[in-house]
Amino acid sequence: MRTRKVTVHYCDHCSKRMFQIPAMAKHEKHCTRNFDRECRMCSFMYNEDSDMHATKPLPELISILGKGDDEGVEKLREAAGGCPACIMAAVNFHNRAIQEITDHMGISSLDLQWVYFDWKEERKVWDAAVREIFAERHEEWMKMVGSTAA
Repeated sequence: MRTRKVTVHYCDHCSKRMFQIPAMAKHEKHCTRNFDRECRMCSFMYNEDSDMHATKPLPELISILGKGDDEGVEKLREAAGGCPACIMAAVNFHNRAIQEITDHMGISSLDLQWVYFDWKEERKVWDAAVREIFAERHEEWMKMVGSTAA
């Protein structure tokens, strides 16, 4: 029989567990349940010079979502630049707030709506946009390289 003691590190935001401190630190920095998160999808998509480099802070995205109606979701999608991770983070906070209010305060008739979020569908749209943007960047780069090589 073998016995092994291990140290497990848990995310302060979502309770995910990992065995290595650097991996957990990286996860916590980008966790969708972290109110001060940095989005990896946005930083991958947009470069430093872009106006869309960083999406709006999560509290602002949550307030844009408003009551959770279709209009709020569309405004959120636009404010988040279509980033599914940023949208999901705002929706998770919104839905968890509704859950907290109904569970702990006993209020069931709220003016807030539960938001249903389809990660796969949002990710398909995002991936198509990424491919399109990177194809444009590649064409620009090829023109630039072609003009210097001649």
